[in-house]
Amino acid sequence: MEHKSIRILMGIPNPDAKGGLLSCVPYLLEYLQTNGRAKVFTIIYGSHGRQKHVWLRILDTVNLSRDMMKIAKKEVPDIIHINTSYDIKALLRDVFIVLYLRLVNIRAKLFLKFHGSDASLLSKNLKWKLITLILLRNIDGAGLLSTEEKNNFLAAFPELKDKFYIVKNVVNSSRFQIKSDFRERYKISKQKTVFLFIARFIESKGILEVIKAFSVVKKKYTDTHLLLVGDGTMMKASKELVALLKLEDETTFTGYVDEIETPEIYLGSDILVFPTATEGFSMTVFNSVAAGLSIITSRIRAVADYLKEPDNCLWTEPKDCEMLVDKMSYLLNHPQLTEKMAINNKKLAQQFSRERVGREFLKIYSKMLVQGV
Repeated sequence: MEHKSIRILMGIPNPDAKGGLLSCVPYLLEYLQTNGRAKVFTIIYGSHGRQKHVWLRILDTVNLSRDMMKIAKKEVPDIIHINTSYDIKALLRDVFIVLYLRLVNIRAKLFLKFHGSDASLLSKNLKWKLITLILLRNIDGAGLLSTEEKNNFLAAFPELKDKFYIVKNVVNSSRFQIKSDFRERYKISKQKTVFLFIARFIESKGILEVIKAFSVVKKKYTDTHLLLVGDGTMMKASKELVALLKLEDETTFTGYVDEIETPEIYLGSDILVFPTATEGFSMTVFNSVAAGLSIITSRIRAVADYLKEPDNCLWTEPKDCEMLVDKMSYLLNHPQLTEKMAINNKKLAQQFSRERVGREFLKIYSKMLVQGV
């Protein structure tokens, strides 16, 4: 069975939401809409990110189910592609919607792309594992962003191995082919080496460890600056720690920056420092790859699949300030390595172009349609 034009209904993130989805999903969508092999319809899938009462979330889920059903009945897609994640809230929403679509006899192949996953749900509690099994048995494919995540699902559900695919996010390298005046606007000297942290300010991302490590590095390497981009629950603690360590003159807080404005921040920086404990396909890291930064980060999930030390990065461990200091100091002492990383990372970014990733998704869709998985 050959499909010349695949009809796709795609659940896309709310444009008011924060997070990595807005830096990758629109580019995949753009490719699918313009490549000539697909006809794409969209629906906003997910909230704007602000907290809601549980009953409002339930109502949103019911309304979303009905809206998806109406579009599916009208447009008759071959594939329904949902961008989601694997955590408790998303799991409960997704299993309701998937079962509803099956109940109302929507025959499209259902594909869920998990932008991050909580592995503990696969082993922590029989209830969550059972709900996950119900979800997986009623979809046709699940996209996972790393070998580690795929292996987690395979260990829990080996009988469903044909439903699991390793997929990528699009990294739009063309966004980083601009001139940045970021340093001039924030009065950061061009002679200084800028360490960048850009993410939500939450404990698991390692924001406090970055500040502590920088305070040690700064004592020896005075021509350095720390750039902290984002906001979150650890903002107050971060500012208090910077004040305690007397780093105010060498540290810049930008607050939250819209995704569309982040390229000049990457291009105005030198070294990404990101000792995160939990990631799927970290757009912070892969945007840094596309921008040609040197990188210090944790060896987890998609980053572990595609980056190599020392060609693309130096590895560190979450919560290990001493190790972080060593890696930051090493890059400052080896400028030739940072130059090599810049060249290698720009080359690596080509693997995640919209054309390459888009073609990979079309192959998955075609496989599901042909095999009837």
